[in-house]
Amino acid sequence: MASGGHMPELLANVKWGLEGVKELMNIHPLFTHFPIALLLSSLGFYLLGLVFKKEHFLKTGQWTLYFGTLGAAVAVWTGIQAANSVPHDETTHAMMMAHQYLGITVLILSALLSLWLLVSKSSLPNSKPVFVGGLFLIAILLLQQVDFGGRLVFFHGVGMGRKSTVQNQTADDTAHHEHGQHTH
Repeated sequence: MASGGHMPELLANVKWGLEGVKELMNIHPLFTHFPIALLLSSLGFYLLGLVFKKEHFLKTGQWTLYFGTLGAAVAVWTGIQAANSVPHDETTHAMMMAHQYLGITVLILSALLSLWLLVSKSSLPNSKPVFVGGLFLIAILLLQQVDFGGRLVFFHGVGMGRKSTVQNQTADDTAHHEHGQHTH
């Protein structure tokens, strides 16, 4: 770590602004963490509300579920758009499809729970065990989906590298794989 006197020099040498965004192959990574944080937090707030019998925790759980569902919709949409923008092989394609289907499943389940709350006009429906069980199911599926996404990026390098480098790859590159070649 640099001493305090060197900090202004170090900061002056850093290129500021959203430079990393310019090099993204697609915008999916910009939206993935919102549903993860919000949907898992929703479960946490509901558990706190049930344990401590506090309505404000239930209300917070309700709103984090709503916003997590919106975030999941954006993440799924950008993920589907991103599927053909990154080079990948057969092995990573299978994992991408599992990641995609789990993301869609999480979106559908969170939308159903959100709709249930809207229809019940309550921060917690009468069937508490079923509702909270649905949140647990979302959390489990979401964590598996996150694991697939992390492995795709960090173990297999899908989506890694500079956009300008990937755009220069040839169509004959054996690491490139178009989604149009499969039935889904």
